[in-house]
Amino acid sequence: MRILLALAATLALAGGQVEQGAATLDQTPRQRQAAPAAAQATPLSDSMGAAGPSHRRQQSSDVEFETSCAKGVAVPDPRANQGLLQDCVALLAARDALAGEAELDWSVDRDIHDWRGIAVSPTLQGLRVIALELPLSGLTGSLPPELGELTWLTEINLRGNRLTGSIPPDLGALTMMQTLDLEANELSGAIPSEVADLEYLEELLLGDNQ
Repeated sequence: MRILLALAATLALAGGQVEQGAATLDQTPRQRQAAPAAAQATPLSDSMGAAGPSHRRQQSSDVEFETSCAKGVAVPDPRANQGLLQDCVALLAARDALAGEAELDWSVDRDIHDWRGIAVSPTLQGLRVIALELPLSGLTGSLPPELGELTWLTEINLRGNRLTGSIPPDLGALTMMQTLDLEANELSGAIPSEVADLEYLEELLLGDNQ
């Protein structure tokens, strides 16, 4: 796997510390693969614990988004496009956190094919979202973990925005990913090993971050 890194050093944690088990930019893919299993980051599902009020609110929002996406406007023929219906729900759940002070026209009142920055294409599982491209779009939010539910994504291009926070390990679920371009934002923290070790990842561009 060829990973093009524009950073001269890792995205470091505050104080120069790096999370245990997270990949650093001075490691080769072979070194990362050789790391002992005990050093890998704890799966998100193991650290969440019992569902609290916020989790229940998220579940309620997901049900609301699914109901709205299934009305036949955002997702044409939702019964025949269950995968695209799931993508619609994930994008609506991620929209506000990603946009921050910006605005995205992702709405159940618009066909998902017309949503800004979204590319839809036929796949082995029917129509799916395959690319998220919003460079230089004034985004001031963060990278929502819900993006990891867009399992047919091959490209994310969010360069030149003002995104803050860290790269969620949930993006490691994007097994089709070939290009992840997050250059020129305000991201911080370590590169999750789940992301750095994606099998088909060819370009990982993280320069000009904190």
